[in-house]
Amino acid sequence: MVQKDGDGSQVLLTTLPTEILDHIIKYVDLASHLDFACSCKVIANCAQPILKRHQDAYQKYRNLSDLSPLTVPTLLRSVVEFADPISVWHVRSFDIWGSRMGWEHWRPFDVQESIFFNGNIDPLKWSYQSVNTDDYLPPFQGKMSVDELDMARSELKNGHDGFMKMLLISMCPRLRDLKFINSEPEKTSLGWLARAIAWHRLGESWPEGFKALRDVAVGVPWTDMHIYQHSESALDNILHLPNIDSIYYSGFSERGMDDSENDDNEDSDEDDADTCPLPPGCSSVRHIFLDHLTGMSRDYSEALVTAPRELISMSFRETYHLDYVDNIVKTLGPSVQSLMFYKNRGLHGYRCSAYQPDEVAFAARHLSIDIRDVELAGYGECVRDNGRDLDHDSFVEYFAERAFPESLEVLVLWESVGAFIVKDGDGIQFLEDAVIALIESGDHPNLKAVYLDEVEASTDEPRADRICFQKAIAAGVRAGVDVHTHTNRNQMTHAVEFPQAPDPLDIASGPISGRRPTSWRFNVHSGRLEPPGCDSCGKCHSCLSVYTKELWESI
Repeated sequence: MVQKDGDGSQVLLTTLPTEILDHIIKYVDLASHLDFACSCKVIANCAQPILKRHQDAYQKYRNLSDLSPLTVPTLLRSVVEFADPISVWHVRSFDIWGSRMGWEHWRPFDVQESIFFNGNIDPLKWSYQSVNTDDYLPPFQGKMSVDELDMARSELKNGHDGFMKMLLISMCPRLRDLKFINSEPEKTSLGWLARAIAWHRLGESWPEGFKALRDVAVGVPWTDMHIYQHSESALDNILHLPNIDSIYYSGFSERGMDDSENDDNEDSDEDDADTCPLPPGCSSVRHIFLDHLTGMSRDYSEALVTAPRELISMSFRETYHLDYVDNIVKTLGPSVQSLMFYKNRGLHGYRCSAYQPDEVAFAARHLSIDIRDVELAGYGECVRDNGRDLDHDSFVEYFAERAFPESLEVLVLWESVGAFIVKDGDGIQFLEDAVIALIESGDHPNLKAVYLDEVEASTDEPRADRICFQKAIAAGVRAGVDVHTHTNRNQMTHAVEFPQAPDPLDIASGPISGRRPTSWRFNVHSGRLEPPGCDSCGKCHSCLSVYTKELWESI
């Protein structure tokens, strides 16, 4: 570690005065502070103060939130007024619990039961009178309209924190995870984020924080069970983030699709943000999870699923109304590996319940499908090719040989079986034989699991004649395939990772973060990690709604 003196001789940095070394350290790249300090004992001693600041910032700001009203303005001032980037450099996640729409809201959020302002604490008066509000605008000043500039200045002066949060997001160079908690319709920071992305999406230069973002979640549920609606505007823009990998979006409702749209969302700032087109291949996103969707047009659904350059998983949960599911499936690109429908109400396809197997044109590993649509596809083939109804052998052959891609690893079936098979045919027996043929055929060498429990439970009265799928379970044991039923108490051999959505236990700044018991299991039908339940006890209401007490006792 040397530098050249004026006469060309070498001078060790360690011989320089401490004050100069302190000054040099300030100009070392933030990511290199530790390496620089480890170069020798002298430098290490000089670097102790700045390393202590790194340590403090890591502990305090790594998982950032707006629970305290002072956090966001404090970090902004450290960067804008004091040119000190250490604090924001350590921010890796940012949880936005709500909006402060005026100075009367500058209190801590109380999130123990729901999300509201703590009325026992007087509001703070964080004043910007000591500085020029325009000091906070330069990062976007050349891209904002006059109206947007005026709006930003007004918010900074009047205690609205939406523009501040967007600014902070843009300034965190290692921010990976951004969550908007389901506290209220996000009328400020989400709208400003959508605008700011729109300002940059056609250019080559992105703010450091926008470039760093990998995972964005809008509407993460908390204890409040109300689902707030968000239009397509924010989703469109989030898809354009340059390195986005995963998007969770709750309460999607395309404008114009639902006349009963939540009034709380009608004047949302996110609706005022520029809605950008979604040309094919415009997004780097690989995982999309749409929760509580209430309306999506055919044109938008096509644009959404073709926008990613290499989409891997597409998941829907608790859709209230989703048409053209078959068209969505047909439009999915070849990179897709997982298509999941959790709590699959409100799905509609053209002349089918959701979609038919022959519409899957990608190498699916995880596939969730209505068994009635599998029957319908087999019925159509049988009528077309043989001029007769779907009988046992035709259904088994179609199911095992042609219904699903060779890449299939996990098959999740739902609804009741028997809608399209020959009159008086035993739907459960047909399906069991088809599953056995699927397992034993060898046409799906990577098959790991088949979920039949929803089909098994699709009965108006508890089944009293027999325990279903026992032979399929035995075939699965022989082949190393897990067959999931209500009565299969065998230890499952495969740990399958399904697409999951964030929940309250995933909110790093929440009071219950990290408290999930290790015994919880992923429910492939609800799309959630849940307590293990009764483990097929045969005595509880859930078990007795599937089989009679006598049948349970016979197992």
